[in-house]
Amino acid sequence: MSVLFKHKVKWKYALDEVKLIFIGIGFAVLFNCCSQSENPVILFDVGHHNYGETNRIALQSWLMEKDFIVREWGSEFDAVSLEQVDIVIIRSALDESNEIEKNWTLPTLSAFSADEIQVLHEWTKEGGALLLILEHMPMAGAGKELARRFDVEVSNGFAVDTSIMKGYSEEDIEFAGWLEFTRKSGSLASHPITDGSNASEAIDLLATDVGCAFFLPSGATSLLTLGPSFLSLLPEVAWEFDVDMPYQNVSGWSQAAVMCVEKGRLAILGDAMLFVAPEILGSGREVEAGEQHHQFALNLLNWLTGQAQCY
Repeated sequence: MSVLFKHKVKWKYALDEVKLIFIGIGFAVLFNCCSQSENPVILFDVGHHNYGETNRIALQSWLMEKDFIVREWGSEFDAVSLEQVDIVIIRSALDESNEIEKNWTLPTLSAFSADEIQVLHEWTKEGGALLLILEHMPMAGAGKELARRFDVEVSNGFAVDTSIMKGYSEEDIEFAGWLEFTRKSGSLASHPITDGSNASEAIDLLATDVGCAFFLPSGATSLLTLGPSFLSLLPEVAWEFDVDMPYQNVSGWSQAAVMCVEKGRLAILGDAMLFVAPEILGSGREVEAGEQHHQFALNLLNWLTGQAQCY
């Protein structure tokens, strides 16, 4: 079974009618036109119990409006699934055991098999661009093994600023996990992604809403860096916190980073709020602090497709 969509696509003065064939488990692979298009092809992972379907659908529609070719892949990754693809986006993947929110407990199993991790790593090394979007536990833990293959160490917890943390209620953690990164504070780095190609594309403020933290290898660049008062809280059950739970010091760790991987590129985001369609930002503070998030997403995609220097 296949579902066929038609969408007018324009990319750098080229206008083509491109067929977007969304594929899930058991769908036919009929991508016979996209390799001839100049438009970047984005493959969305929908085969790993990905959390946040409404946000994903809105994001896909927005990206199509921005002239990207969007496909879905609903099964395990293999070499065939990655053919003629420019960018793979993996967003909030989960193992089946943690798919339902009431099962957001330890242990958190990897969402990806060892074979899939190897395929994605090799594809990236050979020139692919991988965008791995994580969130707090258990999504952080589900992506931990994939990130580790690129020498990135993910903390399967909730990154919070203890300098403003008042207690251990869900509301307290939501307050301490709302993080704003700015150039003025030094927490938002200067990089082709945050600088953009001109002043109108420059990013001065980004926010995250209770994401995870990760430690980077040598050669990676942190775009959003956590300060000295940050901890990763490590509850056994998501959103159940107490004074005796374990925690990890994540001072100097990252919530958004990029790195060159031989011929390819990797980006990791510690919260899905950094990469959403504009209409998904709901509350007043999300709209205000997230005003530049859509431009950040476009700058990031431009970098992933090689339109800015890789360093």
